[in-house]
Amino acid sequence: QHSATRAYVTERLPDLVRGGPEELAERTRAALERAVDAAIGKAPVAAVSLSGGIDSGSVAAAACHVRGSRNALSFSAAFPDYPEADESSLVRKVRRQLDLDGSELVVRPAGLLRDALLYQSIWSLPSASPTRFFQLQLQQLAADAGAEVLLDGEGGDELFGLRPYLVADRLARGRAY
Repeated sequence: QHSATRAYVTERLPDLVRGGPEELAERTRAALERAVDAAIGKAPVAAVSLSGGIDSGSVAAAACHVRGSRNALSFSAAFPDYPEADESSLVRKVRRQLDLDGSELVVRPAGLLRDALLYQSIWSLPSASPTRFFQLQLQQLAADAGAEVLLDGEGGDELFGLRPYLVADRLARGRAY
């Protein structure tokens, strides 16, 4: 048998991190707002699944900026039995800062198995997401409130927390700085 190694991509991606901190922050904000506006489309209300993190908070801020806080809603989960995982105080701060209305779902461990089985019955697959067991309920709350689109911050860790990837990329190039 003959095997060969070949590149799948030969184009070099442009260096997207040129510029000072203010310019990069502005470019990131503008790109996020364009993405949020495109995702919302013609939906009359921008709905966001809001945690206490910078990722979903940034999406909520972008939604409020492009649609106005009166045309945006947020939905979040609270974990009063698990204070180390509960971000509801951070969610309230984000909502106050953005003047954003929202609903909170109190999550109790009893729903974990039921929701996992529901997900598996619908998709014939187990969920790959550790938060899926309450996300279905948040989606239902948003739908009941009239939201046609529910945005979240999933993937935000990759956008806003690049350090492990940056270190790996630099080490792959033979330099650690």
